[in-house]
Amino acid sequence: MDTIDFVAVAILAGLVVGAVEVIKQTGMPSRYAGVVAIVVGITLALVAGAAQLVDGNAWELALIGIMAGFSAAGAWSIPKAALDTRKD
Repeated sequence: MDTIDFVAVAILAGLVVGAVEVIKQTGMPSRYAGVVAIVVGITLALVAGAAQLVDGNAWELALIGIMAGFSAAGAWSIPKAALDTRKD
């Protein structure tokens, strides 16, 4: 893989957001959501690589998973920060 597949990162980020939200609904404290998002992102990227949906070796897939996890973490922290500033 010569370049990062940003379409795969975007799709995985959406899946990570959904998976972490399901995990949060089962009782996980919200403060761990970022770490869980990265772990879930790496896991999903490695599974996608094993299914040959995304090209790359294990390190490249892990990088894609980390990027998806950080993207997912930002996807719910930015609106939360915006809502917190409106209360002032």
